[in-house]
Amino acid sequence: MLLNIRSVCPACQNNKFKKLYSLSYGEKQIVNFLENYYKEKINIGNLKNHNYTLLECKNCNLIFQQEIPTNEFSQQLYEQIIDKEFSLSKKKDFEKKFYKKLYYESNLIKGLFNKKVEEISILEFGAGWGYWSNYFKNKGFNVSAYEISETRINFMKKNQISVISKINDFTKKFDFIYSEETFEHINDPKETLLILSKILNDEGLKTPRNTEFSNSKVHSIYKKGKIREERINREDIVEVSNPTIEEIR
Repeated sequence: MLLNIRSVCPACQNNKFKKLYSLSYGEKQIVNFLENYYKEKINIGNLKNHNYTLLECKNCNLIFQQEIPTNEFSQQLYEQIIDKEFSLSKKKDFEKKFYKKLYYESNLIKGLFNKKVEEISILEFGAGWGYWSNYFKNKGFNVSAYEISETRINFMKKNQISVISKINDFTKKFDFIYSEETFEHINDPKETLLILSKILNDEGLKTPRNTEFSNSKVHSIYKKGKIREERINREDIVEVSNPTIEEIR
């Protein structure tokens, strides 16, 4: 079996859904897309009894894919089906293309912690080829990367990046956990977040970020969170003197 079928919402575990869209993997438009994207390396026949189905949870309104790759099929996708050279070529001139973003993020992270740069521990969760990790390593941060693709792990190790390949192998805690375009590929995102929360230092931050979650929003959310915590924890003393009671008829 290549795909598992989700029976509960991956966020809240509710089992009542609304079907938004469904199309068989045997339909022409999906076959054409998969063959073009994966350069005919994928066996469409193995998917013909499955459907691309989007569900909306009736409890938390999360929209998610019902049928998802098994762990074995995910490994096959990364190691055998996806064109590695093409995937790596998309990272060409990474620092040059994203210099402003990387510069902003590095200064943002430095500003969040009252520590020397080399004392700030960062985990990139779902590091891919490790270009983000490599940039921050070169800036002096204490960087580790989590990745499941053996090819990408070996590539990062050649760049002297500390790599973790099994989610249960975390032996230290981190100040900052960075993840970009990763959680949509995870079978159990809630369970993964719970695991990550346990390896986060008490004053640390988790920041799942995608193309719509801009850096300004990260900073804004952090600031608003700190303000909210201060309000919640503040002990306000209200003094009332010479109260007046009026009878209203």
